[in-house]
Amino acid sequence: MPDDSSLPPLSPSLAMLINKLRGQPENYEGYAQSRLGRTPMIYARTPQQFEELDNPLHNPLRHDYGATFMNRGDLGAVNVSSLHDPVAALLSQGQPVSVIRPPEQAVSGPGGSPGTEPGVSLHEAVHAYTKGLPLDALYQQLPDPLRNKMTQAIAKAGYSPVNIPGEVASRLVAGQFGSLGLTQDEGMAARQQYLASMQKVAPKQATRLQMYTRGRQPVTALDEHGISRSTQE
Repeated sequence: MPDDSSLPPLSPSLAMLINKLRGQPENYEGYAQSRLGRTPMIYARTPQQFEELDNPLHNPLRHDYGATFMNRGDLGAVNVSSLHDPVAALLSQGQPVSVIRPPEQAVSGPGGSPGTEPGVSLHEAVHAYTKGLPLDALYQQLPDPLRNKMTQAIAKAGYSPVNIPGEVASRLVAGQFGSLGLTQDEGMAARQQYLASMQKVAPKQATRLQMYTRGRQPVTALDEHGISRSTQE
């Protein structure tokens, strides 16, 4: 992994909030910051805790392994999860917040092992890191055959059209090519083309994402549910 030398320092208010949240371990399993963009990540203690936070926004036919909330309004007016308050507090600082579902033996993950499959944390970190980038335009620059395959795969997994550009970005970077309906070779090619297009409009972000994909092994297994999702602005 690359170091964090190119990342901006934490604001004093966010640093104080993080220290406060770290003193409340009863609310969740753990707190971290992504190395990709230094954005907050909370690890849910139980699947129910995650579902109670996630359900107001996601398709009930889809099984989510993680969720990234972009704005305070994404949480909705009514939530019973004990994660609501810490997530809302972090969102009030103006940064996206990712929540990761814990491993669950009853669910077979797309990585081929029970529970949360490889790539989820990076997948969610990419959602947060690419906030504000022209993801739809980047998605449209991919070749039609690859784009059509990805569109069909993501729609089949229960995502709305507005989610597709963000899901493509996160899954390509995390190496979750099977969930996009792509072979390993197709996924590697699509990822390189995608980052080359990003280099023209957001070179700093593209360079950092390239660092995170270099030498990364793709996730090769997939179930019918897809992987995870990001709420949209």
